[in-house]
Amino acid sequence: MQEIVTSYLPQTWVFETELGECTIFIAADGNARVWRGADQNRDVTLQWRYDALAKVLKSRDRSSVEPGDYPNVFVQTEKGRAGFNYLKREFGL
Repeated sequence: MQEIVTSYLPQTWVFETELGECTIFIAADGNARVWRGADQNRDVTLQWRYDALAKVLKSRDRSSVEPGDYPNVFVQTEKGRAGFNYLKREFGL
């Protein structure tokens, strides 16, 4: 399983809300870094209201937000698509 996951790394995701942007980078060894601002070279961009995003990340469960409230997701790379599809199932996005 680890071999499958690492084949999609590294990945850079940008999260954008009305309060700002942050970038999450996951290296090939699985270590993650987070910083303010939006990296231009990204695999996935997720735009959503801050409170909805925070609820889903905290609860790890989509049921914490209103039905029909979904993020705008822009996939820039195929490895980003694979990563997002995995997390989409995990979080119910």
